[in-house]
Amino acid sequence: MILNKSEIKFKEMMKSKGFELIPQPYLKKFKMRPDFYCPKTRTYYEVIGTRQAYHIKKEKIKFAIRNGLKVSVVHPDGRPYFTYADRLGRKKEEKHSQKETKELFHSLLDHLRKQPNKKVNKKRT
Repeated sequence: MILNKSEIKFKEMMKSKGFELIPQPYLKKFKMRPDFYCPKTRTYYEVIGTRQAYHIKKEKIKFAIRNGLKVSVVHPDGRPYFTYADRLGRKKEEKHSQKETKELFHSLLDHLRKQPNKKVNKKRT
C-alpha cells in the first residue's frame, strides 16, 4: 500500500482529530478501492488531489453512493469535494441565479445540521 501526498495529509489530519482510518479497503461488490475507511463514522473516504482524479473515479463513486454506500469525496484538508450540482444530481451546465444558489447553500447547511456526525457552525442569515 502506497499513499500519495494528498492521502498522507488527509490521514494525518483525521488522526489529529481522533479518527483512525483503515487504508485502501477493497469493495468487491463495487469493484473499487476507496482511499480510507473510518469505522467510527462508518464512512469510506476518497481523497481527491486533482479535478482529473475525480473525473476518472466519479462514475464508480456515484454508483456506490446510489447503491447505499456512505462515500465521502474530500480534498486533502477534509473539505467536501462535491459541488452543489453533484449533490443534487444536476448537470454542471445548469446555471442558478444568486438567490437560487443562496437557497441551495442554506438547504445544504440545514441538511448537514441534521446529521449527528457533522458539525456546522455557520448560522443562517
